[in-house]
Formats: sequence, structure tokens, C-alpha cells
Amino acid sequence: MAKPMCQVLLAIVCVFAIAPAFTQANGGNQEAAWRLELQPLGAVSNHRSRRHAFPGSGMPCLTVSFLTELKSRFNDRIDPNDDGKATASEVRQYLSKFNPQVSDEQVQSFIRKRDLNGNGIIEFVPEYIMDILSPDLTSDSAEEWFQLEDTDDDGFVSREELMSIAQRLGMSDEQAEESVASYYMSVDEDGDDRLSFDEYRVLYQK
Repeated sequence: MAKPMCQVLLAIVCVFAIAPAFTQANGGNQEAAWRLELQPLGAVSNHRSRRHAFPGSGMPCLTVSFLTELKSRFNDRIDPNDDGKATASEVRQYLSKFNPQVSDEQVQSFIRKRDLNGNGIIEFVPEYIMDILSPDLTSDSAEEWFQLEDTDDDGFVSREELMSIAQRLGMSDEQAEESVASYYMSVDEDGDDRLSFDEYRVLYQK
């Protein structure tokens, strides 16, 4: 069996193996509301240390608490009607928080990169989960988010742009400043309060 398909199947097994505990942990209510930290704004690599390996495979398996966070994050960000799938309009609404002028091509490209079965939507199982389990830390992914966060299209992602994005994502001023200063501006080598692409892509190498 091809490796990507094996990963998909293992992810599904991980999810359904802990589904009863997940339901019990939420008192039977899978719509329990949680507010996740939005740091960093776009990347997901900070979740890597919170996984457990699937026995004998080296493939990470989700804990109950992490799956709960993932479902809440999925609903909060790109699945507001909680039907387990993010449509093009829902993805556009999410990406417009990063860039209010997000293009149709950016929306479709974002979906294509994550749509494993080609049905034009991003499903929680397995597509969103796989995107978290195997985050894309390539230069292409860095470029995708750089273009979204460069809202004035001047070739730089500035502190002001990042602060605006953080606030649109629901952060307080204090949370926004902490996220921008401690994560993004940590790679601002020349101290000009804006990131070139060469500086920005270092975030994907951490």
C-alpha cells in the first residue's frame, strides 16, 4: 500500500480508537466550546511535541485532549456550522482574516493542497488531521502563508500587518503583541519590523 494511504488509514484508526473517550471527555457533547491560542498565526508545527506515536509505526497518534483541541480549532476557524467539512466559502472566510483581498486562486490552491480525495472541500477526518499530523514545512508552504500575510503586496510581512491579522483572528492586543514579537519578529534579522521572504521562511525551519 502506498505510504500516503497508509498514513491516512493510521490517522483514521487513531481517531476512531479514541472516539468513545473523546465523547465521554466532553460529557457526551462534541460541540463543547474551547478557545485555542492562535500562536503562531498560520503554522501548526508547534503541535508536533503533543502527539504520541502509533504503536509500531512511527506514525503519530492523537491524544483525547489534542483531538478535542483539533476539532474545536477546526470548527472555530474553518467549519463554523460544525458539519465536519470546510467548503470553499468557509475557507475563504477564514483566509480573509489573514488577507481581506484573498483571491479565488489562493482559496482554491489552499484547498487543493489539503484535499486528499479531490471533492473540493477540506474534511476534518482525515484531511485536516493529516495536515496537522504531517505539517507542510516546505518553502512552498512558507510562500503560501507569506503571500496571505503580505496584505499590501509589497514583498514584506510587516509587524503592522501581523498585528492586524492577529486581531482579526480574535486576539487581544496583548496576545497579538506577544505572538508577533516572540514568534514572527524573532527572525527579523535586520530589525526593520518587517520580514522579507528569506527571513520569513526561517520560521519553517525551526
